[in-house]
Amino acid sequence: MDLNYFPMDRQHCPLEIRSYAYNDNNLVLSWRKKKNKRDPDALDYNKQIQMPQFKLTNITATEDLFPLRMGNFTTLRARFTLERVMGFYIVHTFLPSFLLVVVSWITFWLHVEATAARASLGITTVLTVTTQISSSRFTLPEVSYPTALDVWFSGCLVFVFSALLEFALVNYVHLMDGRAPTMRRSGTSMTYTVSGELSEMDVYRSCQNDNHSSQTQLNKRTRESNSCDDQPNHIQHYPHYVDFDRRPVRPYAKYAKKIDKFCRVLFPFLFLICNIIFWLAYLY
Repeated sequence: MDLNYFPMDRQHCPLEIRSYAYNDNNLVLSWRKKKNKRDPDALDYNKQIQMPQFKLTNITATEDLFPLRMGNFTTLRARFTLERVMGFYIVHTFLPSFLLVVVSWITFWLHVEATAARASLGITTVLTVTTQISSSRFTLPEVSYPTALDVWFSGCLVFVFSALLEFALVNYVHLMDGRAPTMRRSGTSMTYTVSGELSEMDVYRSCQNDNHSSQTQLNKRTRESNSCDDQPNHIQHYPHYVDFDRRPVRPYAKYAKKIDKFCRVLFPFLFLICNIIFWLAYLY
């Protein structure tokens, strides 16, 4: 049996009928000729009997002579062409593995920081495809060449493993922002001096370090400022907080999101192209 195209394969089963005791001078074998439409064929079978995995598509009958030292012996040959029925393999093999590849693409729509969900989804799909590959080998004889089913599973494994590698790449690019954070400030000016003694930033820092002592110092400076209202170089009011935007600039996070958006289109497109090539190569 040739299983290169399994489970889209066709098997050819030969049948030979020959006499080993009588040569063509004593015995001549021939297929029965069909004289009219009502006569049965030389090779006839009950069409109501069906095999679970194969379908009989063609029967050919030939006659020839088999030469030996004792003479020529007539030989009848019949060839049965069996085509494998793919319904079982489509439902239990191709469709589940196809859906697993599609499920692995969900990670491209998850948030970059959802590392637990993306990692578990990628590892689960890889392990599931590997389990399918192992279980499919139990239904096949051990052959030294790859079958069509092996090619299909190898392609599915490559796609789900590539999705897992894409998560690792996106996560690495996203974490690069944490190694070199930068700060940005809003506004054009942050401090105003009070006769060279105290600024708003000094008040802000002192409030952060020691709340009690800074509050006392702030009240003292405020009373001094109120007593010197006629001096233009003193601050008239201290704000409760400084407008200081401490959000970090994260340029690599944008790159990580762009990679996800690009893979949302790339992976389905490549998988579609591979499916077209696979089915055209093994079905026709």
